[in-house]
Amino acid sequence: MIDIERARSLVEPRMAAGVRISDFLSANPELGFEEVRSSARIVEELRDGGATVRTALWELPTAFAAETGSGERCLALFSEFDALPDVGHACGHNLIAAWSVVAFLALQDLGDELGNRIRLIGSPSEESGAGKQLIIDRGGLDGVDWGAMVHAAPSDVLLPDILAMSHFSAEYRGLEAHAAAFPWKGRNAGDAVTLAQTGIGLLRQQLPPGDRVHTAHRGEGGAVNVITERASLECMVRSHDVEALAVLKERVENCLRGGALATDTSLTLEPAAPDYANMRHDLALAGAFRTAGREAGIPFPEDEALLEGGSGLVTISTDMGNVSHRVPSIHPMVRIPTSAVNHQQAFADACTGEAAESWIRRTAVATVLFAARLAAGRAGRTGTVAQSETPSAAVPDL
Repeated sequence: MIDIERARSLVEPRMAAGVRISDFLSANPELGFEEVRSSARIVEELRDGGATVRTALWELPTAFAAETGSGERCLALFSEFDALPDVGHACGHNLIAAWSVVAFLALQDLGDELGNRIRLIGSPSEESGAGKQLIIDRGGLDGVDWGAMVHAAPSDVLLPDILAMSHFSAEYRGLEAHAAAFPWKGRNAGDAVTLAQTGIGLLRQQLPPGDRVHTAHRGEGGAVNVITERASLECMVRSHDVEALAVLKERVENCLRGGALATDTSLTLEPAAPDYANMRHDLALAGAFRTAGREAGIPFPEDEALLEGGSGLVTISTDMGNVSHRVPSIHPMVRIPTSAVNHQQAFADACTGEAAESWIRRTAVATVLFAARLAAGRAGRTGTVAQSETPSAAVPDL
C-alpha cells in the first residue's frame, strides 16, 4: 500500500511540469476544439516526462491519450483544457490539465507495482462540445473500468449535483419589409424571439425544482426601419436525469414553436453538441477518494452524505456525466481559495500562482492515494446511482 509520504515523493518531482502547463494555459486560453497550443503543450510535457502519447485521436485533432502500468483493469483520468469566451480559464481547466499530467506521471513512476493500468485521456471541448461523448462513441473508453475527474471550485464538494443538459439553437426566418410604409408585408423574426422568451419565462413558474433553462439572444443586425428577417436564440436546458431532460426540452421547444406560429415565421432547431448526461456518482469510489483527499489535505466534509443524486451543494453540467453512464466514475470538486465562483473573471485569476500550485499538488497526491487504494482492492462498489445496465468493475468493498 502506498502511504502519504510515498505519494508526495512521487508527485513532487512532477510538479514543475504541472505548473508550466497551468501557467501556459492560463496565459493562452483557447476555445473548445480549437485548443491546438494547449493540447500540444500538454503532450510535450507528457513526452518530456517519459510518457508515450498518441495524438489526434477519435477524429478530434486536439484529443490525445497515454497509458502506463499493467493489469487487467484500467482507471482513466480525464484532462480538460478548453477555455470560455471572454473570461478564459474561469472554470479552472488549466488546473485540471496540470493535475491530470502530474498524477499520471507520478503513477507512471510506479511502473507495474500499481497492478492496474492508468490511461490519461485528453478530452477537448468540455464547455460546449461534449468531447467526451464523441470519444465514447469512437471507442475511447474501450478497456476502461473506472473514470475520474477532479475540478476546481470555491469549496470542497465530493458529490456535486451534475445535471443532464441539452444545448441547441433556434433560428427564426421571417420576411423583411419597410417598417413604416409596408409593415404588414413583413414577418418579424425578432418578435418571434421575444414571444418565445416570454413563453419560456412563464413556463419557469411550473418547472420542477432543479430544472434550468438559459437563453441568449443572438444579434439580429439590420436597421430599425426594416422588419427583422432573421433572429436566433441559443438555448440550454438542464434537468436531474436524461429522462426528465427530454420532457423539459420538449416543453421549451413548444415555447419556441409558439413564437414562430404567432409571427408566421419559420423555425429551425439545431443541436449545438451531443446531450450531456447526469452524473451517476459511484459512491464507493467517492468514499475512497474522500479518504485519500483528507490524507492529502483536502478537507471533504465528513458530514457530506454519500447521496445518490449528489450533495446539492454545487449544480453544474459536464460531459463527465456521459462517462459515468458507461463506467463507474467520480467527479469531486476541490477548493481554490477565492470568494469568486466558476465562470467569473476573478475565478480565472484565482486559479494562478501559489494557490494553483497548491491545488495541483493536493489533488495529484490524493489521486495517487486513490489509485493505490483502487489497485489494492480497498475501494469497491458499495452503492451508486447507476442503473442496472451500467457496467460494474467492482473490487472488494471498503
